Amino acid sequence: MAKVYPFRGIHYDTGRVQLGDVITPPYDVITPEEGRRFREQSPYNFAHLILPKDKSAYVEVGARLKKWKEEKILVQDPVAHFYLYQQRFTTDREHSRNVLLCSVELADFSERVVLPHELTHGRPVEDRLNLLRETKSHLSAVFAMVRDENGVLAGHYDSVVYDAPELQGKTKDGIVHSLWRLPVESNTAIAGFFESQPLYIVDGHHRYTSALAYAREVGAYKGDQESSRMFFAIANAYDPALQVFPTHRLIRHAVLDVKAREALDKLYRLHPVSRGELDRFVKNQASEPSFILCYQNEFTLCTPKDPQRAEWGSLAKLSVTWSDNVFLKEVCKISEAERGERIRYFRDGGELLQAMQNTDAGIFLPTPGVEDIPMVADEGRFMPQKSTYFFPKLAAGILLRSLA
Repeated sequence: MAKVYPFRGIHYDTGRVQLGDVITPPYDVITPEEGRRFREQSPYNFAHLILPKDKSAYVEVGARLKKWKEEKILVQDPVAHFYLYQQRFTTDREHSRNVLLCSVELADFSERVVLPHELTHGRPVEDRLNLLRETKSHLSAVFAMVRDENGVLAGHYDSVVYDAPELQGKTKDGIVHSLWRLPVESNTAIAGFFESQPLYIVDGHHRYTSALAYAREVGAYKGDQESSRMFFAIANAYDPALQVFPTHRLIRHAVLDVKAREALDKLYRLHPVSRGELDRFVKNQASEPSFILCYQNEFTLCTPKDPQRAEWGSLAKLSVTWSDNVFLKEVCKISEAERGERIRYFRDGGELLQAMQNTDAGIFLPTPGVEDIPMVADEGRFMPQKSTYFFPKLAAGILLRSLA
């Protein structure tokens, strides 16, 4: 199955910068306003690397990365390691989420070694590919999970987790980020664990696809070069700190006319709910696929009358399938081409309600299960776009991986 390797990580010299001032969320969740604030926070903030301002800026990013290395703002470890990256954060209680930072041999999705759960789109892949060409580096990891029911990886973390971390910083959202090098003596055992395990991508499909394209472009695919591998952060699928939340939908200019309402009534059992019931609904997993529709200040619980669609396999068990593949397409008649223009996504239900205008509709989804991803991926199927939101996001800039 997966072939994983240690690597010589590149990281900030925390004698020169405060880690919490320079690391950022992944590029694809940073708003333009947040990007501006990150750039102003420090001249060495990672946003200066992962957020090119325009097409001409990729070369500038490559030059900036080279300069930071020359100035020793970024330094490279002399020996290849596996790394433990821990995030301490609070939701309903305190959590410590541990992930393994490593490199993974690239394999086409058809080989069923690295399994996706979402489809990728051309523009983000090209953007990350341009960065790879100019920086010759993996600036951010693909976030994945592995089934480690017996806690094999945690056993390796025990050798370092009680020691002071090599790097540590607290970001403005209160999350504490820590990094340890795992002992070189554990390299063989860690690599051996993955020989019988597939990996499931949690976040970073576009980064993985761009790394595949780059490896083929430079003739490294299935070779033994650094470009034949991708930078990964791997969590245990059974870790209770692997927190996942729903992503809600705002439908711009929704028109639920008589015909649409007839379709809605034909497909779903409809039950009016209160705002308080809505708040409880989004915080829990649903016992059956369902979503809450907000339209003209009314909240309606929508549950499919016939949830058995054999052609969907396990997708039929997911609430987001019934909101996106049925309600959006069959009731609202929104095509895939229109999604970018008509649909906005919100992590916070309250923010969605505030953003809604008179002609809009809102879809509120229950909390998905971590197990949904391997369930769907094992069948070779794909969830709708923005089906899950794993929290917290991995920090970009905690570690880099050079391809040179």
